[in-house]
Amino acid sequence: MDRTVGLHALARLGLSTPEAHVYAALTHLHHASADQLAKATSMHRRNVYDATAGLLKKGLVNAVFVDGKKQLATTGMARLEAWISENRTNAEAFLLHEEGRASEAAAEPRVQVFNGIEGVKAIWADKLREKKPIYWYAGAMQGARHYVKNYYPLWDAKRVKLGLPIKMIFIDVPGVKAFLKDEPLFEGRSIPPEMYSNAAWWLYGNKMAIVFWRDDPFGILIEDADLARTYLNFFNQAWKSAKPQIKNPANKTKSKKIWSSTKIRRRTRRG
Repeated sequence: MDRTVGLHALARLGLSTPEAHVYAALTHLHHASADQLAKATSMHRRNVYDATAGLLKKGLVNAVFVDGKKQLATTGMARLEAWISENRTNAEAFLLHEEGRASEAAAEPRVQVFNGIEGVKAIWADKLREKKPIYWYAGAMQGARHYVKNYYPLWDAKRVKLGLPIKMIFIDVPGVKAFLKDEPLFEGRSIPPEMYSNAAWWLYGNKMAIVFWRDDPFGILIEDADLARTYLNFFNQAWKSAKPQIKNPANKTKSKKIWSSTKIRRRTRRG
């Protein structure tokens, strides 16, 4: 790849121009001192120090000792890819929130696709921002138990802190009840294991997410009041026939107040 193209690519990913030059130089040199970086990049040492500080903060470079002397080196491609993924997730979550606000009165349903684990995590984050009760249907907690098992406890703690209750109709396969039995602000009912699939759907506010748990999971998020109302009715009917299993109504007063305010808003249709 042409060096100029590579530098522009790094800049588009969110690095400043000095940071991009220093990172590219370290990738080529493997490790270097500030003086060596200043020479390699034709930058003033002060600018090299500033760029290095920014890269250290992002976790893209670290200090190494070569022959007893302190130098700098990149933390590798895996860390760069992780940093890119984190930025993409934050950007997707921001766009999801802002576009959702802008479309509050839109006549047409909004449909978005989120690819990969980081994309699906952006939908999880949106559930917390909506601050609405959450309905899960036909899941086996594949995501929480396998795909985002390190992220889920953090997400769940935030959910409980916000007082957001969950009702879940889950597939009664091994391990699910044990995983869910101590969930606070949670009520679950089960359906037979033969109904298991890698697809599940989540409902919260005016939004419905269909999630496909595969090697590379993805989610489809639809925002439409009529659709959400229809699936809430379906959920309530399915709830009546599902088998009662788990009921942990922690913080009953707060939970009751939130459930009582779950009427899905009907958006005003324009013209």
